[in-house]
Amino acid sequence: MTARVNRPYKRPGPKPGSGTAGPKRITREQRAKRDATIMRLFIAGVSENEIAAHHSVGLHQSVVHRIIKKEIQDAAEHRELLSDQALAIYVDRLEALLRAAWPKALSGDAKGIEVARRLMEMYGRLYGLEDEARGNLLAPMGVESELEGVVEPGDELAAYRQRHRPAQGQQL
Repeated sequence: MTARVNRPYKRPGPKPGSGTAGPKRITREQRAKRDATIMRLFIAGVSENEIAAHHSVGLHQSVVHRIIKKEIQDAAEHRELLSDQALAIYVDRLEALLRAAWPKALSGDAKGIEVARRLMEMYGRLYGLEDEARGNLLAPMGVESELEGVVEPGDELAAYRQRHRPAQGQQL
């Protein structure tokens, strides 16, 4: 049996004094700045090989490719998150408006009915309830005919239209 000699652990890498340094670690801020430079160059139309050779990058082309792919994916996820948040805010606002208009619509107020109808139309467009062939919202039959001729007091335009509407069977 051979005797085991205690030798200190030698770190792999260049020998001291050889003049070559090992891989240099960069800080999170430096990495973010480098990645931003890579994306700026990529968006400007510079090839991945040219980006890799750029003096402020100094990476292999495959690493540059991986960074670009990751940055694009992160940007897409961020846009999706913002889009989801914006949609939630939009829906909350539509619901608040509809809650305010609904009692007036149910009481028979013509303006309240019109506001509620328009809000419901917005909901329909938002959730894809439109008839694609006509581009119209699918609505119950006869709703328009119920509102026809309803003039709210003080609505001068509606009163004018009703006064100047051609008689049935008469053409313009």
